[in-house]
Amino acid sequence: MTYNDIRGASSNWPGVRTVEPSSFMGLLRAKAGGGHAFDLPTEAQWEYACRAGTTTAYHWGDSNGAISTYAWTIANSGNNTRAVGGRTANAWGFYDMAGNVNEWCLDWYASSGYLDSLDPEGAPISIPSWNARVRRGGNYLTSSLSDYEACRSGARNNFLPPANGDGGTGFRVAWTVGAAAALTVNGGLVNTGGAYMAGTALAIAPADPGDGSVFLRWEVSPPGAALGSGFHASDPCTVVPLPAGGVTLTQVRHTPLVIPDAPPDVSYEPAPIITQTPALNSGGVTLTWAPPDADGTLIGYILEAKETLADESWERLTPVDERLPPTPRAHTVPPGSPLRFFRVTAVVEIIAE
Repeated sequence: MTYNDIRGASSNWPGVRTVEPSSFMGLLRAKAGGGHAFDLPTEAQWEYACRAGTTTAYHWGDSNGAISTYAWTIANSGNNTRAVGGRTANAWGFYDMAGNVNEWCLDWYASSGYLDSLDPEGAPISIPSWNARVRRGGNYLTSSLSDYEACRSGARNNFLPPANGDGGTGFRVAWTVGAAAALTVNGGLVNTGGAYMAGTALAIAPADPGDGSVFLRWEVSPPGAALGSGFHASDPCTVVPLPAGGVTLTQVRHTPLVIPDAPPDVSYEPAPIITQTPALNSGGVTLTWAPPDADGTLIGYILEAKETLADESWERLTPVDERLPPTPRAHTVPPGSPLRFFRVTAVVEIIAE
């Protein structure tokens, strides 16, 4: 069976994580129902299962002297594949991790493989001259002439183009145990589109569209989805512990529009000046302003002030994470206040696409 028979010719892992409905995995997922995350194992997952906690050359030790106990090779196979379970399993109960048939893995083959990555997903694209997917484990024709190299737990010079197959190549199914949950992130920097086990924690970050807008929050759908204490909607970079069902996060951004100031006591359209109050008298001063002409939803204003223009920073008069409401567009400066220069910023909400 070819790699393409198992997942479909268009299932270009890791860029495309879905499988074709008519492929083996597509039919298996449909038969199982409930969003079960059946797939080929990644190369890293395959080796982890093969080693079963060992660090030796083979999953049974460093010597190949006992290979016939654990693997079907040219020495004992009779030049044919054999039924699963005829040799001794590894420490975790997996049969035929060495010998019998080579086993397809999800990843593209690359000479450096997954060695430099943590929880890797292999090479992002194929090496053009090879265009090959990884196979692991050796098969029934592996011989002592190669010192049974292909049966070593870490052997990885085994690959084949995804459209090719042979009688010595098979596969095993990996199953993400637990309820599958889908995560969709709109306007975020995270590669999603697969099924994850409920409770899996995934880090997300917002994408910057480069339009001068600023991250505001993550909008969660369905509302009220239980995402755990690690998720903070107001943090651009946060962690999402997936619930049992699917969840969609949409980045919401706002464009800070500075409403330039005008003489106090009058309503004004935006103009490129800063408001300077007159000398404050016993009655104080009321500042008023006009709404901005901008796309999006106006959700409020931020008011800042300073005593002199020489001050390095503005003092925020509206509390952090709070805004003055869209109406009324006014603020009273109490009598005797040392603040004389004021800046009003309109917060306009935009849903990032």
